[in-house]
Amino acid sequence: MAVYMNAERGSASLDRIISAADACNHAIPTTAEITGALAKLIPLGIVGNSNGSIALESKYVEALDKERSKPGGLLDAPNKGLKWLQTNWPSAPSTQEDRVFSDEQANAAYRCYRARAKRSK
Repeated sequence: MAVYMNAERGSASLDRIISAADACNHAIPTTAEITGALAKLIPLGIVGNSNGSIALESKYVEALDKERSKPGGLLDAPNKGLKWLQTNWPSAPSTQEDRVFSDEQANAAYRCYRARAKRSK
């Protein structure tokens, strides 16, 4: 859902994904959570990774827009995203085990997110 929340921009850097995840779930995802999710979603073609910028494939944006417009709106986004994935999960199994981002990249993205959050106060 954090990638989807950045879909209007087309793609998002890791710090933007962390920001959206925090806004959506009120929790900052760990490196393992982010890379684990992306390592499953990228090979299945749900999201793409281009030079460290993550984007939801366009064919899924409209379907998720419809889910979000149902009662509960953005406040229920994590549950809606999970329900959508469970219903629409592609049948091809993920075989990719490689980390999408290193710990250093995730830590740098977290620092960037925190600095941006402090500036906006």
